[in-house]
Amino acid sequence: MKGTKYSGDKIKYCLIEPDFEEGIAAVLTHGAAKYGENNWQDVPPEEYYSALRRHLKEHLKAMKTGTLKDYLDQDTGLLHLHHLSCCAMFLSYIAVKKNPKLQERIEKNIKDKTFLSDQGLQKGVDYNAKNENV
Repeated sequence: MKGTKYSGDKIKYCLIEPDFEEGIAAVLTHGAAKYGENNWQDVPPEEYYSALRRHLKEHLKAMKTGTLKDYLDQDTGLLHLHHLSCCAMFLSYIAVKKNPKLQERIEKNIKDKTFLSDQGLQKGVDYNAKNENV
């Protein structure tokens, strides 16, 4: 028997590449062991912006050299791109934490499925407005 499930309009977590997800989890596990679980939530965003840029620089260097070890962070042995992705996640968290209305907007856009259409950015909305207008 073959079943049917209509989930075409739901977020598809299955599209996240499993090895990428595992790499991010490995970076987070390393960080938790080194600094404590969720310690990253109390670090200034400038630290993550700088770390993101450093990991991007190292990845770009590795693309030029083609040397396997250049793709890997010296401290963890994990991909610079996995570290960079964690930094992006941290910066996203901080942006939303500083501006709860931003999270409300994101949740509305997900609920309304605006990310599935050309209407992702709505006309007439000032996206450069101060936090209270987001």
